[in-house]
Amino acid sequence: MRPGRPGRRREARIIRLSRGGRDAAPPINAAAAVMQQRGATLMHPRNKYFNAPPDFARLARLDAGFAYHVTWRGGSAQLDWGSEAALVELCRALLLHDFGVRWTLPAGRLIPTVPSRLNYLLWVEDLLALRPGGAPVVRGVDVGTGASCIYPLLGCAALRWTWIATELDPASVDSARLNVSLNGWEQKIEVREVEAPSDGAAEAPVLAGVLRPDEACDFVLCNPPFYDV
Repeated sequence: MRPGRPGRRREARIIRLSRGGRDAAPPINAAAAVMQQRGATLMHPRNKYFNAPPDFARLARLDAGFAYHVTWRGGSAQLDWGSEAALVELCRALLLHDFGVRWTLPAGRLIPTVPSRLNYLLWVEDLLALRPGGAPVVRGVDVGTGASCIYPLLGCAALRWTWIATELDPASVDSARLNVSLNGWEQKIEVREVEAPSDGAAEAPVLAGVLRPDEACDFVLCNPPFYDV
């Protein structure tokens, strides 16, 4: 899928994380406070960040690329959420140091947030647990994996799932395949390019021509929204 962004005004926010744990700075406004509280409420209890939010100070000490975007004040590490470069480095550092995943992202592409993406995968895991029996190997389909290929990479690292990842944008296909290759996971994650909508068609086929006759999957995942503004 081509990168789209919801039509909302971006607002820079600063989160402070002290060396000894999280030390959230006072919210810039009431809306920011509500969003912080909502995020904590929706965090999956098995999410590794449930009781231990990302520690920017620790990451800065471990990773020079991330440290470049950190500002230190009184022993606390601060990150500007309005900087796209800083957000890319945050995602890369979390994937590398918390999950052992090597990752890159071209400029101008949708930047995923690792804790929320892990949330989605854990909710899928909960749903799969409701099935009778269960397969030793779980295989998922990620529709519109994007340049980041975040769900297959994170699902492979954290849950040992295998994946078929679909994408219609050629540049995003190349980026997703590069991320798979960086981790040597070509046998675990297959990125398949799908055709863009034909003239007059409202949408591209979601699974038509993606799954082969002898293939089956345990779930299909798609991360909305993607739309023009």
